Amino acid sequence: MLFPYPVDSTGLYRWILVFIVLYMMAAYWTHHARTGEWGGEGNEFMLAQLFNGVTFGGSLAILWGIIDPSIMAIIGDATMFLLVAGIAGMAFSIKGLLRPFFDKRYR
Repeated sequence: MLFPYPVDSTGLYRWILVFIVLYMMAAYWTHHARTGEWGGEGNEFMLAQLFNGVTFGGSLAILWGIIDPSIMAIIGDATMFLLVAGIAGMAFSIKGLLRPFFDKRYR
């Protein structure tokens, strides 16, 4: 079996990677269905979706851990997930703070 039920951290990270890839595929597909394009201008779209995918994968793993205690035992210390959440909060705050300098709608 390619992706067996995780019994260690490596197996869990493999599942998180699958969640990230599936999220990225869904994001590109919905963007293409809406706009007819496979990406936006530059790397901003791809980076935003990658960040969202990492957040989605980590959050899904935590919810999985709440449902199944054996997964929470593998997660153990949630430092990595809290680090992603902290960086997400800081990045969105800084982006909001600097938006008037880069967004043409504010000029």
